[in-house]
Amino acid sequence: MESRGLLYPVMVVAGIAVTVASLLGIAAITGYLPQAHSESQMSPARPAESGGVATGSANHALPAGYPAALRPTQVAVAQICHTCGHIQDIYARRIQGQTSGVGMVAGGVLGGVLGNQIGNGNGRTVMTVLGAVGGGYAGNQVEKARDTHVVYVVKVHMDDGSQRTFIRHYPPRFSIGEPVRIEGSQIYRRS
Repeated sequence: MESRGLLYPVMVVAGIAVTVASLLGIAAITGYLPQAHSESQMSPARPAESGGVATGSANHALPAGYPAALRPTQVAVAQICHTCGHIQDIYARRIQGQTSGVGMVAGGVLGGVLGNQIGNGNGRTVMTVLGAVGGGYAGNQVEKARDTHVVYVVKVHMDDGSQRTFIRHYPPRFSIGEPVRIEGSQIYRRS
């Protein structure tokens, strides 16, 4: 009898690594892994409470002989509208439906049965496993394609420098660059 040495444990570890990598790939494709999203938000300067206009007076401790023409005067700062903005972008996005797992299980069983018909011995076992994995993936994709729908993404650049994104299930009646105001999750034309 021949001594296999270290070959058998290495093959077991390699098989486990391939299986884990395949499962992670399937989870990433099907959307089960979380994704990172971030948007930078600028904090606007707050206007004074008196009538929405901030004023600055710099008549602090100036020297007595300081010329009046060079003294700083009051400067009015315009109020920033936090609900006003302009349509920055509008585009359609295809959203794949969620799966219940039925397609994956049915595809896996069917793929395993078909894979079992190919080869003999260890080759048959390998083909059965590959058929089950491939069939499960194909069944999952078919189930997702069944519930695919289109949504419309509307990006609004706010006057305070921030950006807001809205998802609509119907085509929006706005054009890029159009001034709008935001109330809650609704977008209205600004006059």
